[in-house]
Amino acid sequence: MDLKVVKQTGESFTLSEKGIIVQEFIPGPIEIKRENAVLGGRAGKIPLGVEYGTRKLKASLLFMVRDQFDYLTKRDEVVALLTMLEPFYVREGVAIGNMYEFEKPGQYWDALNMLPRETVYIDEKQWFVETVSLSDPEQIGMMGKIEWELETYTLPFGESLLKTSLFEVTSFTFDYLGNAPINPRYMPLEIAITGVGTNATITNTTTGESMVYTGAMNASNTLRIDSTEGMRITKDKLSVLRNTNKTFISLAPGKNDFIVTNLTDISVTFTHKNYYK
Repeated sequence: MDLKVVKQTGESFTLSEKGIIVQEFIPGPIEIKRENAVLGGRAGKIPLGVEYGTRKLKASLLFMVRDQFDYLTKRDEVVALLTMLEPFYVREGVAIGNMYEFEKPGQYWDALNMLPRETVYIDEKQWFVETVSLSDPEQIGMMGKIEWELETYTLPFGESLLKTSLFEVTSFTFDYLGNAPINPRYMPLEIAITGVGTNATITNTTTGESMVYTGAMNASNTLRIDSTEGMRITKDKLSVLRNTNKTFISLAPGKNDFIVTNLTDISVTFTHKNYYK
């Protein structure tokens, strides 16, 4: 296996390109945080709420060396590479066939091609993380070993790349592939609506939520229900929240049935990611 690191600047690299072998990668379960109250003289507890916390991810890494001097150099390079201060995305890579070459008679580790022969990186599920800690590097013969601990930086979910889906009918089904619901109170989702009419209403009948805009729209207007940076409802980039019922639309895992009313010549565009527990 392999890991790809994608920085927020767009720069990326794989650990195999840096001569690092991923022995094991474990995305741990999401922390579940429960809040309870205990009253004197009353048996048991009073549940007050439950929510998701963060998720820890751990990678066991190896690197090969030629001699003691090479170990010291490579050790410092690996530590410097992994002690990133800024958050980044990490993606798993799955090898097809044998991932690494093995030493042959007369061949040394420095002559090996450490790049995977063929690896597929899973873009559908990546994690936005930060480095929490590195273990003390351990030398085992002609090999170094180090443990890399990560933690999710904002949301604890695995997430896909940004996706866009377009519908041009008044009744449609949006198939959300993630298994974590999208809650616009703290998860990004943009729904852009165009059309002609007054009192435009979009309803997710699966979740029972309806957003109503009481103003008028013409063919040049775009109404956006946007939680990518805060919670906003705009028409042509100007806030119209006070002209709505102040309801934001969420997405449930699986099929979401939508109905748009009081508009003609419509289009509805979803810009979102799939999120995974």
